[in-house]
Amino acid sequence: MTRVPARRLRTALSLGLLLVLGMGAAAFAQPVAPPPPKDFFTDSTGRIPSDVAAQIEQKLRELEKASSNQVLVVVSDRLPEGYADISEYANRTAQAWRVGDKSRDNGAVLFVFIGDRKMRLEVGYGLEGALPDAIASRIVNDEIAPRFREGRFGEGLLAGVDAIVLATRGEYKPIARGMPRSQVALIVLVVAFFLFVGVIIPFLREIQSIRDYRTYSGRGSSGGHIGRRWGSGGGGWSSGGGGWSGGGSSWGGGGGGGFSGGGGSFGGGGASGSW
Repeated sequence: MTRVPARRLRTALSLGLLLVLGMGAAAFAQPVAPPPPKDFFTDSTGRIPSDVAAQIEQKLRELEKASSNQVLVVVSDRLPEGYADISEYANRTAQAWRVGDKSRDNGAVLFVFIGDRKMRLEVGYGLEGALPDAIASRIVNDEIAPRFREGRFGEGLLAGVDAIVLATRGEYKPIARGMPRSQVALIVLVVAFFLFVGVIIPFLREIQSIRDYRTYSGRGSSGGHIGRRWGSGGGGWSSGGGGWSGGGSSWGGGGGGGFSGGGGSFGGGGASGSW
């Protein structure tokens, strides 16, 4: 048997260890975020009309000028490979772009992937008070998604941007939603149950007690008895008690500078949606 020199054996082991470590590092490597856009609105699909793109760019520039809040809208075709879901991509990318002022973290990015029919509004720390997850969800699913389903991408983005701007000012009024039928049915069942337990059963018991009274006492009239048990001065059910009550290309027009990240941070706030 030929003996392998110790030096060669150590070299082979070292190379094997480096190969294993390299493969492991490649497996756990995070994808690199795309470079930051130059403008507040970016459309690499060409699906958004140029006049709508100009309006969105102008609205977002004016928002930053008036309040220092930075909001970007980025329209792409597909979610890049290497990300578990759109929320991971949105958080990592918005953080890498440093959207928002460093001292206020007042940034937000609306990512739209038309080919995947998915979108997410990622909100920075400083805007989570004005754009909490619930409001972000209403904007994504009530303002934008219905228009996207009809192929009106430009109108959907304009409606979403207007809603975001209003929300940052504390002026956004969500669209009133009708109560789901399943919830209505549940409420009816609950009300019927308490009505049965609180009214019908006591009434039936009262009737039975009247029959027992007439049977065992031999008295013919029960009117006074009913009055005593159900009158205002006696015990029993009363309606005054408590209970349930319902209740690729980018747009750079419009003049002025484009987007430049200010150092804002993101913690995963926002909302995702599809259409």
